[in-house]
Amino acid sequence: MEWQLFLLAVGTHFLALLSPGPDFFLLLNTATSRGVRAGLWTTLGITLANAMYVAMAALGVRGLESHTVAYVLLYWGGVVYLLWLSHAFLTAGLQPVVVGVKGVMSGGERRAFLLGFSSGMLNPKNGLFYAALFAALHTHHASDAVQLTAAIWMPSLVLAWDACVVWLFTRPRVVARFNRYQAVLHKLSAVVILGMALAMAYGFWA
Repeated sequence: MEWQLFLLAVGTHFLALLSPGPDFFLLLNTATSRGVRAGLWTTLGITLANAMYVAMAALGVRGLESHTVAYVLLYWGGVVYLLWLSHAFLTAGLQPVVVGVKGVMSGGERRAFLLGFSSGMLNPKNGLFYAALFAALHTHHASDAVQLTAAIWMPSLVLAWDACVVWLFTRPRVVARFNRYQAVLHKLSAVVILGMALAMAYGFWA
């Protein structure tokens, strides 16, 4: 059961990652304006920010375990956030991805890295999202091995996916296909995230 919950959690994370957000468009801007190398440095910055949020979520959930009220508030706050996120994906006004748009950026690899790190860290939704996922794993008594696997898997997936964005999403054919199926991805993400929220709500009382 705990590995099924793990698959649901990482599946939810993956589908949310597929849906374009601030980090996605920053990567496109960097790759198209400064090349793949700068895009990969930006990817490293985004990945580090996500890894820090994952660590804070995992440790924070454990730290709040003995504080019943705070833990319950965190848990149900995560449920509400996932419900809101599902609704946001379902009703989002989609913007087609456009390649070849030149951004205005200066500086070297350090600047690209810091831009990615800042983009990830200054988005509070990242913290809420990871807190919700790890609260679900913890409440369902997922083992330390499962939680550690999730903590390693999620930032690794961010790294792999963002690197793919840098390499692939500056190619018109790839972007055309992505734009064609973007609405389907949003709806699928909405359904899976809704399922995660309902599983959390059910699991709290089970």
